[in-house]
Amino acid sequence: IGKLQKLTEFSISENKLSALPVEFWTLVNLKELQLWKNQISPLPADIGKLDKLTMLGLSDNHLLMLPVEIVKLKKLTYLNLSHNLLTSLPEGFGKLDQLSWLELWENNLTILPADIGELNQLTFLHLSDNQLTTIPAEIGDLNQLNFLDLRNNQLTALPTEIGKLDKLTALYLEGNPISQFEQEKIKSILPNCHIHF
Repeated sequence: IGKLQKLTEFSISENKLSALPVEFWTLVNLKELQLWKNQISPLPADIGKLDKLTMLGLSDNHLLMLPVEIVKLKKLTYLNLSHNLLTSLPEGFGKLDQLSWLELWENNLTILPADIGELNQLTFLHLSDNQLTTIPAEIGDLNQLNFLDLRNNQLTALPTEIGKLDKLTALYLEGNPISQFEQEKIKSILPNCHIHF
């Protein structure tokens, strides 16, 4: 497989792969890689060699963590890591600043790094069904964001900086222990957003 040096798209989803051969990571012209619904764990550091990737689908695997080398994929615009076992994101995650679509739902995330605010091209962020208790104030720096799903976490409040998201049109907060007082506060700082409690 390492001889397929002109390959730009590769999908081997819905199998039972736990790993890929080491030669696979020499396919440096790949732009789209879909590996969802496998049994991959861990994701090797060699993922950082595929620096032409714009789309990466890794949902429904067994990932406990991400190698820090993933932040070398600076051309990524789409990243789906949903339905894994992630508890955190690697240092420098904000360097993926071309991302416009990020799915992290159904993991075990307890915290988001502050540098998530550096993802200033992000329009879609799906974080439902995690263990988040707070959202960093830097979320307010995502000035292109129009969809934010935070359902089924442990949030009691959102930072006031979320009011800076003037392009946000849909915010989902069902399944969080947010008081009526806090709900009214969120409504007041996001008057043009459809908010679902």
